[in-house]
Amino acid sequence: MKGMHDKMQKRKIKQLFRFLDRYGYTCIIIGFYLALAWGLFISEAIRGFLEGDIILGVGFLLIGMIMFLSAIGMLLKKWKEFMDGGTEETAFTRMDKAMMGIRMNACDDEFVKEEEMNQLDRGSKEIYDILYEKVMKDENKKFDSVIVYAAGLAGYACHKVVKKTSDTLFSLVETKDGKVYYLGEAINKLLLENKYSVYRFAAASYMMATKSNEHPGVLGIVKDVAEGIGDDAYRIRGIFHPGEVYIEVQKLYNGVCKEVINEYCNAFIEQEILFASALSYILLNEMKNKEPEQIDELFNTAMEVACMISKMDNDSI
Repeated sequence: MKGMHDKMQKRKIKQLFRFLDRYGYTCIIIGFYLALAWGLFISEAIRGFLEGDIILGVGFLLIGMIMFLSAIGMLLKKWKEFMDGGTEETAFTRMDKAMMGIRMNACDDEFVKEEEMNQLDRGSKEIYDILYEKVMKDENKKFDSVIVYAAGLAGYACHKVVKKTSDTLFSLVETKDGKVYYLGEAINKLLLENKYSVYRFAAASYMMATKSNEHPGVLGIVKDVAEGIGDDAYRIRGIFHPGEVYIEVQKLYNGVCKEVINEYCNAFIEQEILFASALSYILLNEMKNKEPEQIDELFNTAMEVACMISKMDNDSI
């Protein structure tokens, strides 16, 4: 219980610092309002009362209280925006409505409750921030597409979850050059079939961006990945070398993402939901104001990356 309490306290402190980082200038303005309300108007009201000038005292008190309450209201509004993930213009709140059905369906599973789903959602927004603010702003980044990193992490998490459960759940395929790939129904369920699969989250973004009720196709992508196993010339979307993607994703998973995993995932299996949810937010953000064919390509890239990386381990490169 003490460990859980310390974890909650650490999370609250971290949220406070993230809030100040995101709304620092707003907090300065609110602080100025509070200082002005107290330092000028309320202090003048007190002086008026002490000198017997009731009208002056009441007037300054009303002005001071209005400014004080307005500042508190502004602060609470910004805090609510922060806890919701942002304003209506961000990917977070636009995505929340589309994701609600997936979240509530996932809550039917015995190991994922509603409060845990909400916790994972908050964690996925931290992954979103990490990928945009740290990874994509790094001059030495390997790839220019944030989708490659986000989808790679989702696929990597699928593999880690199955491997943690049991190595016997994999169907191993060894290529002529000795590389091993990890296939099987357990991977396919997390990647494509479950109520909380990577595909379900990515498809929610696609349908939100295209304003469509039809789920995007994914069988062609699965076929491309299957045919690419063992082919040295194969590149994800004809561009990205699977081994290079795997190495970069592994670095992220064991590096800047590890703290988020430890903080928000109560069970190992929840990692897949954490990264799938982060991918959904990133997809929707990247799909914003794009043409239909560009949206299709973003979705296809995400699913091909996730599908390929989910079948890889250190002996696959």
